[in-house]
Amino acid sequence: MLIKSVAFLFQKQRTVHEGKRGDHHFKYIEVTQDDIRMANHLAGHVLGHSGDELSAPARALLQLIHDMVKGHIHGCGESASEFVFTRRQVREFTGWSDWQIRVHSKELEDLEYLQAKAGAWGKEFRYHLGGAAESRALELVDPDSLKATSR
Repeated sequence: MLIKSVAFLFQKQRTVHEGKRGDHHFKYIEVTQDDIRMANHLAGHVLGHSGDELSAPARALLQLIHDMVKGHIHGCGESASEFVFTRRQVREFTGWSDWQIRVHSKELEDLEYLQAKAGAWGKEFRYHLGGAAESRALELVDPDSLKATSR
């Protein structure tokens, strides 16, 4: 339905085709790959987080942690899941308070977006990205996998 809506928005810029099914004659416009790309983009922004198990601040922190990890591993050949970091490093990178980092990293840990490598009360906590931290983009249809049909 979202793809049809995007195509409908651009109907005045499209060629109108005519079709016939039985005795029924109708006019239609064709959906383009750009329509599908735009629908995927909208779905990711609008619908992608509606089923999200993370709170908005935890999602924002996870994105910042991803950015921090990417910056550290760039060019060194280490994978994101192998890079170990501390809450202090996250605080310094994000500028967030200790309380914010503690609360939201606990949520990320509980939902397996972060995994604690070491740490206990009074000791330094060290983390790495967990398996759930791999981004899962919501995509309706891969437009590049569709073949253009000619009439």
